[in-house]
Amino acid sequence: MLKTEHNLRKAAAKPQLPEADQVNGLATKDDVARFCRVSRRTIELWIQQRRIPCIRLGHRLLRFDLPAVKTALVRWSTKEIK
Repeated sequence: MLKTEHNLRKAAAKPQLPEADQVNGLATKDDVARFCRVSRRTIELWIQQRRIPCIRLGHRLLRFDLPAVKTALVRWSTKEIK
């Protein structure tokens, strides 16, 4: 098997995260990190800084509403000055 075939199969097997507007349920920290294209550590920092909203379902269990996260990030985004 060629390396490119392997990469194509690997990419096809990886579940794709839908757009924030299409999500009905709650997302995990990994889902949010993939959606924002950042690391899990960055998501943890944003939670500490209260940049993104999260729902605590226990001491360690966090879930996120992706449309709310998207809205919060738009509010925190910096605008380019021309």
